Amino acid sequence: MALVALNQFGEVQGFLGGAPLLGAGLLAYLAYGSLTVDGAAHWNVAVRTWSIRKGVLVNLFNRNPYLFWLTVGAPIVWRAWAVSPTRAAGFLVGLYSCLVGSKMLVALLVGRGIGVLHSHSYEVVVRALGLALVVFAVRFLLTGFEYLGLRW
Repeated sequence: MALVALNQFGEVQGFLGGAPLLGAGLLAYLAYGSLTVDGAAHWNVAVRTWSIRKGVLVNLFNRNPYLFWLTVGAPIVWRAWAVSPTRAAGFLVGLYSCLVGSKMLVALLVGRGIGVLHSHSYEVVVRALGLALVVFAVRFLLTGFEYLGLRW
């Protein structure tokens, strides 16, 4: 699928530049939310369900999975499929088991430590992470400009 997608884009530089620019805007928006967090309101269920949507959006605008599939993943699956469909399926099952498994482990660890976050330290941590998001937003912006051939 990644090989077909790459063929459809034609000009890869535009895609590699546009995705980080969209990601920079999203990260800036998320940074603003983190820097203006209200710790007491965070435990509202409606706010927590929006967190899943934020995570999905961030992953959609992250260029690294696209680069992985276009440069590493698709060629591995292609070669494995030529040998045996079972080999290609084994690669995919192993890859996604590690990805999903590691994220489940992080979620489990965070879930067990949730009591720590019912304090003022929660707001401090979220604001510090908001500053990190600002740094990443700027980096995404510069990366997008670089791929598009734009200079500051």
